[in-house]
Amino acid sequence: MMPLGRGRELVLNSTGIYIRSLSMDDFLPFMRTQSMRIGEETVTRLGVNADRLLCESVRGLLEAAKHGSLRASEILKRCRNLVNSLLASCGGDLRS
Repeated sequence: MMPLGRGRELVLNSTGIYIRSLSMDDFLPFMRTQSMRIGEETVTRLGVNADRLLCESVRGLLEAAKHGSLRASEILKRCRNLVNSLLASCGGDLRS
C-alpha cells in the first residue's frame, strides 16, 4: 500500500492494482472505503514509480508472512529466488 494523498492510497494485491479512497455518502452518517481497479497506464499517470511499487509489494508480502499469513509464507517459500532477486534490487535480502 502506498499513500497518494487526499485520502487515497494505491493497493497492489493478488487480484490487481487498486486506488482505495475514503468517501462520504450524503445518505449515510459515516465514511466508507471505495476501491477502483486500475491498469499500468493509470499507475504511470499518477506518477508512481513501478519499481517502488514492486519493492513495497514484496516488503508487504514479507510483513504478512512475518505476522502469520500462511498464504504469504507459501508464496515466499515457493518463490524464494525471485523474492531474493527483487529484494536485492530494492536494497534488502530474504536470506533464510
